Amino acid sequence: MKDSIQVEYQNKTIVFSVNGWLNATHVAKLYSASVNDWLESKETQQYLTDAAAAFGAEGVEDLIKIHGGQAGDLWLHPKVAIEFLGELDRRLARWCDLTINRILRETSSMKDRFDAACRTLDQSRREASEHGRGLLEWRNKKRRLEFHVAHLKDQLQLPLGLNNPN
Repeated sequence: MKDSIQVEYQNKTIVFSVNGWLNATHVAKLYSASVNDWLESKETQQYLTDAAAAFGAEGVEDLIKIHGGQAGDLWLHPKVAIEFLGELDRRLARWCDLTINRILRETSSMKDRFDAACRTLDQSRREASEHGRGLLEWRNKKRRLEFHVAHLKDQLQLPLGLNNPN
């Protein structure tokens, strides 16, 4: 999955997505386990069915994704990942739970900052556009206004004699 995050845990690299999904295939290899065996167990199937209902997912397939074709890596929803990891290593499961929460918090914070920056950019574009229209109008009016002022100045000088110092 593109945009993956690699985090070290006890000299092992654990791979997450920016949404907190876990690359279960990668972790299973690190622990010489099979994610497919875990997925096929009756207990896991019941857990996935319950989890899908609790999360409002349309089905179990919304909690599991394969990236890279049929031979690609299997990625698990963050909550499902914790259940899977608990079968491999309880300490790893607790560490991943905290790490996933941190990833989601940081991603959310970064998203908020990104959204704010986008709003600022859009507002600045609108202001620049307004200023640009104003500058264009000024450029079009400037000569006419300067000519008008110069003409009135000449007219004013004639009756007042401003050109004659005596």
